[in-house]
Amino acid sequence: SGSEQLWTSAAKVVIVTRDGRIARTLGLDHDLSGMTARGGVLPPPSAAITAPFTSTRLQDYPEMDMYGVIVACSARATGRQTIKILGQPIATMRVEESCRARKPEWSFTDSYWVDIDNGRVWRARLHIHPKGGIIETEIFRPPG
Repeated sequence: SGSEQLWTSAAKVVIVTRDGRIARTLGLDHDLSGMTARGGVLPPPSAAITAPFTSTRLQDYPEMDMYGVIVACSARATGRQTIKILGQPIATMRVEESCRARKPEWSFTDSYWVDIDNGRVWRARLHIHPKGGIIETEIFRPPG
């Protein structure tokens, strides 16, 4: 649906992504139950190809009884990188998004491999919860 994708598995794990970012999880050891932009629209990682940007988002962690956790981020392109998916080379720009929350005290850097031509996030390495957990995603073919 637009820039949002719903992923399910036989292990009863559900992941919702939005513009390549994980917006919600269900069925993991530590879930992210929601992510929204604070004060407007959250720029997609592809926006960093044009110019670095900062953003603020609100994230919910029900297991910690923490809702609306303020996460401040800055994203920048770090260089071109050709990746291979199913043996096919794809020209991407690697984007690093460094984020920090004060309560709980947590900082992390997510990585995105963004298609230079269309802005699609083909691969990502994402932190989803202050108690740990990194998810790596890779799209084998465009959705649709």
